[in-house]
Amino acid sequence: MRWGISPLAKGAERRAVDR
Repeated sequence: MRWGISPLAKGAERRAVDR
């Protein structure tokens, strides 16, 4: 659960926090 949703979860969370 850290190699399949790592780029997707981190990308979405970083995009929401970067907003």
